[in-house]
Amino acid sequence: MIRPASDVVRALPPGRAGRLGRCEAVQDRFGTRSWLTLGPFVGRADYSLLTAASGLLAATLLCSAALSGQQNDRARAEAAPASGDLAGATRALEGWVHSHPQDAAARVTLGKAYLLAGKPDRAEAELRRALSIEPGNPDALLALGSLYNLTGAPAQAEPFLRRAVRASPDNAAAHLEWAAALSRLHRYTEAAAALKGVPPPPAPSQQIAYFRLKAAIDSGNGHSDAAAADMEAALRLRPDDVDLLTATALAETEARRADAAIRHLEAAARLAPQRPEIAYHLALAQFHTGKLDAAWATAERAVQLGDNAALESLRGDIAEARGDSLTAVRCYQAAVALAPGEEQYRLALGAELLRHQTFEPALAVFEQAAQLFPQSVRARVAKGLTLFFLERYADAAHTLLETARSTSGPESVLAFHYLGEVALDEPSTPAEPVAQALCQQADASPRDGDAAAYCGAVLLKIEHDRGNSRPSAEALRYLGAAVRISPASQLARCQLGKALEWAQAWARARTEMEACVRLNPDSAEAHYRLSRIYQRLGEAALAQKERLLQAQAVRRLTEENARRDSTLKKFLYTLRDQAPAR
Repeated sequence: MIRPASDVVRALPPGRAGRLGRCEAVQDRFGTRSWLTLGPFVGRADYSLLTAASGLLAATLLCSAALSGQQNDRARAEAAPASGDLAGATRALEGWVHSHPQDAAARVTLGKAYLLAGKPDRAEAELRRALSIEPGNPDALLALGSLYNLTGAPAQAEPFLRRAVRASPDNAAAHLEWAAALSRLHRYTEAAAALKGVPPPPAPSQQIAYFRLKAAIDSGNGHSDAAAADMEAALRLRPDDVDLLTATALAETEARRADAAIRHLEAAARLAPQRPEIAYHLALAQFHTGKLDAAWATAERAVQLGDNAALESLRGDIAEARGDSLTAVRCYQAAVALAPGEEQYRLALGAELLRHQTFEPALAVFEQAAQLFPQSVRARVAKGLTLFFLERYADAAHTLLETARSTSGPESVLAFHYLGEVALDEPSTPAEPVAQALCQQADASPRDGDAAAYCGAVLLKIEHDRGNSRPSAEALRYLGAAVRISPASQLARCQLGKALEWAQAWARARTEMEACVRLNPDSAEAHYRLSRIYQRLGEAALAQKERLLQAQAVRRLTEENARRDSTLKKFLYTLRDQAPAR
């Protein structure tokens, strides 16, 4: 809250006589020298930054009269806030600009008075009139940009603030406001350049805003360690501020400083034990550090303070990590009930069911999600994969193919990726339309190694199933391109090695299959094929070693399947016995 100007002036130290003395004293007290802007330093939405500093308008109005030496009418208008009479000051300024309509500086001051009085429309009009008189007036540019920042319109603010910086390059306030607008527009690289070299302002409250703005910019640029350090600097200025403690902890979490984050969240929870969002963030931090029992206890306290979908979804994650899959499902179901219009919670529930191979319930969840959110590629892909797990191969391929064809960009890539996976893993021969779609995607994405690999691999599978004597040049071309584009791709290396083995190009097959085994040492098929290649090359000892590795891989796979079967039976029983009420 902005303090009345009368309080500002009464608080001044004695011995500062006259308008100029009061001006300097206000500046010294509130740190407003070179920081005379009404707008906030606004960063990303999850950082609540400083609004106008106390006494700012008083400093602006007092100093404008004292330093310009204008006529008595204007001086009286600008000195009026010293008595706390903002309305009187505004009336006097209105009278002045009425009789002196070309006084741009007075119009800027009047615009600031309107803003402080809660009249942003009149403030905007007055500042624009000032700019019509003096288009390059740096104070008017800064004030108007600050107004737009203050009212949540950074796109409107940015061009005025850019012009303010150009008109007055040494004005630190202009740089700060400009950086704030750029940050809110997610133009973080430009925001960092705008803030470069600008020192922290002198007032502690403004320093906090400065460091939070820096944190927003650093985080936006992917510099999570720097963002955490920025927030820690802000916290040192006000160590018992609950919001600062929480924001600092979030920045530390992003920077993987888990212990510091937990420490600050625990302090925030002690200071504000009734705030459920703090308990939520603490439970999340504890969960990510593997403190599952503590995370569950904290999440339970958070539920008592105020339940919500995000909290129930987190409880589901914690329960799953603790091995309690039934409770996990119940929590995910509660999240869906609390936020039925949000896709993410239905997908989390479906994923939990998939995790335990309860495919029919998972399919019901994903089918409903696909109906409720027809534009959701993730829901439709999940539906297609679940159909595949249910061995409904044709339905799975049709769902994924239609999804891939009806989308574009990264979402289309996701759908094509899983279409390729299903085509390669199904026991039957892939349909021609699937192969055509995958190869068209590869042709349309010449830098996507996975797209080329799926195309070449599916062609290879079709040719092999048809009984061809060797792989086609087309399949080899796509697989060779995939390896060149993505040399660390397990799919590309393994499939090219398989194709070269079939073509009896033994030396090249050895190179690719050895790379395949390095990338996927648990693949029984890769060890088997490499042993065959070594045998054809006369490397008996190496062939024997690969056969042993193949046997070990097969045993691991069998043991894993047995564990999955046991978990599936238990989970299906408990889900059927204790199904949630509808």
